Amino acid sequence: VLNPPPTLQCESNVNNQGWQIENDCAVSICSGGNLKLSVNPNVNTVSWSGPNSFTASGNDITVSTSITTAQAGNYTATLTDANGCTGTATIVVTVNQTPTAGITGGSSVCSGNCITLTATGGGTYKWSNGPTTAANYVCPTTATEYTVTVTSATGGCTATAKRKVTINT
Repeated sequence: VLNPPPTLQCESNVNNQGWQIENDCAVSICSGGNLKLSVNPNVNTVSWSGPNSFTASGNDITVSTSITTAQAGNYTATLTDANGCTGTATIVVTVNQTPTAGITGGSSVCSGNCITLTATGGGTYKWSNGPTTAANYVCPTTATEYTVTVTSATGGCTATAKRKVTINT
């Protein structure tokens, strides 16, 4: 009797949002995120290998609770079934760099004056008071906190920065 090798289905759990089937056996995550991988059928006799001498055993494995770009690469699951037949699946993990958001410019202004805050850190910007450019010209009348969300050009990773501008009287 010829037994077929087991067919494995790839799954991922990004940032504890729940298991998702990855039909293309590929997953993208932002650096700093939490990544778990799995394959179906759901059995404990799975051996894993990956970049940087990564090894693990078991069906549901944690690649990292704070992943870095150095952990990107191919993670291969090998399962041997009760008939001694072996199946493998490789999940390609892409780790996109999370930007480092920052704000330059003063943190105080004289009453009736304005100041330019400038966002740093990458791709696109969205300020809490509306602008979508790096520069944000503000004229606060009371102490005001401004938040900018920076989105990376690759992978859509985001980070935020805050700056409180006070009024000198």
